[in-house]
Amino acid sequence: MAKKELFILSDSILSKFEESINFKFTNHKLLKEALTHRSYANEIKKNIKYNERLEFLGDSILNFIITDYLYKSFPDINEGTLAKMRCSLVSSDALAGIADNLKLGQYLQLGSGENDTGGRTKKSLLENTLEALIGAMYLDSGITKTKIFLIAIFYEMLEKVKNDTYYKDSKTIFQEIIQKSYKIVPEYKILNEEINYNKHLFTVAVFVGENKYAEGEGNSKKEAERMAASNALEIIDSN
Repeated sequence: MAKKELFILSDSILSKFEESINFKFTNHKLLKEALTHRSYANEIKKNIKYNERLEFLGDSILNFIITDYLYKSFPDINEGTLAKMRCSLVSSDALAGIADNLKLGQYLQLGSGENDTGGRTKKSLLENTLEALIGAMYLDSGITKTKIFLIAIFYEMLEKVKNDTYYKDSKTIFQEIIQKSYKIVPEYKILNEEINYNKHLFTVAVFVGENKYAEGEGNSKKEAERMAASNALEIIDSN
């Protein structure tokens, strides 16, 4: 039985891939490296580059861009919630899903063993290839163009995160509820401010119209406001 020929990335195939993802590389060698798996390099026994180093770089670039986007898009959300948002966006399943949407599996240079065992659809392999592609984009075109590409391919997930109340700050959720019910915006007022050993403790109340809805304490005004809103949401849930 004749040995099955390996899939090889030609310049025309690379150009077709660039067109499909709407990103033009200056250096096709970087793109080919990003789409080359270790198994392919091992099988042809030639000194060619494969994508593991680019994957290492791309992982950091991806996390930086997503973190920067979330930090700037959600100025009132605390770091714990931002971290949860980022984890959901860069999870293995999320990245594999995006890689599948980009049809990365079709363009991979794989060894015959990896290819025959379903390597083109393996979640871990697709995730790693996407990260390698991001690393290659960064080296080829810089951070700004890479960010534009990533925000575009993550657009639907980013919109879902924006609209998911699980990730919203308690102040935002409470305001949406009050605006919907009463057509007014809650107001926050400082009731007390103490300084002990150079540490501030604020007590803040949230008002709906003339009615005090709940109080909250924190080491900053914003933290106290969030606690007041969180306590207000608990009151709503208990009714």
